[in-house]
Amino acid sequence: MKTELTEEDEKAIEVIILIDVIKDKTKVAFELMQGDARFRYIVHARRIFCVIARDYLGMNLNEIAKLLNISSHASIIHHLQKHKDEIGLYAEYSTAYRDVFKGVEAVFIIKTEYNPIIIKHKIKKLTRRRDALSNKIKMYTERLGSLNEKNNETVNA
Repeated sequence: MKTELTEEDEKAIEVIILIDVIKDKTKVAFELMQGDARFRYIVHARRIFCVIARDYLGMNLNEIAKLLNISSHASIIHHLQKHKDEIGLYAEYSTAYRDVFKGVEAVFIIKTEYNPIIIKHKIKKLTRRRDALSNKIKMYTERLGSLNEKNNETVNA
């Protein structure tokens, strides 16, 4: 009898692997990441978890916040933004991130373009971007229409 994993099962396994790699590379237990401790090494581990969970496992902000026992997805956004700031500034953080990334890469083979995790993430990202661009196009089209109407009123008057 063949038992197939559901998508939720696969995601749970990926999260467990990520947690294990972070624990192994940073020496920070997941329970510490779930707390509100602000020791730099714990914050770095928490931030690394957020970045890899979002960028490579394709998790949304609320899923990450729930796993970390954080009440607001805004904190996750903050971690993602701080990652961009700190990755080039702090050698300690950059090294920790690189070590965790390499550990995760070894398990998930993130480099390959044929990795389903990466493809799913790219599709989600492109879909969000397409939706945002569609909204902008609609807004500018409406503005152009109202400007044309005003222009026609001015010419006819």
